[in-house]
Amino acid sequence: MANLIKAIKVDMTHIPYKGGQPKKALALTGTKRGGLPSDAPTIVEAGVPNMVLENNIGISAPPGMPRDIVDRLHKAFAAAVALPATRKKLEKTGVMIRPMSRPRFTA
Repeated sequence: MANLIKAIKVDMTHIPYKGGQPKKALALTGTKRGGLPSDAPTIVEAGVPNMVLENNIGISAPPGMPRDIVDRLHKAFAAAVALPATRKKLEKTGVMIRPMSRPRFTA
């Protein structure tokens, strides 16, 4: 939030959302629109250049876990995320699904 305030040169107070009635999105923080049904632009489209805020969600394992177990877990999670019902639930919450290889995720 501090980066956004600095980029658009305004004074504002962040008030965390605590549930209840959904509010209208002013802008989306990713590189493209997606996930939630919204007519909101991305922050870049709204006029704040070079402002992208994205999160990655992943699974990690303890160091030294045998490679065959890591491979099986990776395949199982990839299969679960590929299920239409799982994709639908995640996308309904605004999650944009972009599976990554293990090397890319750990880079």
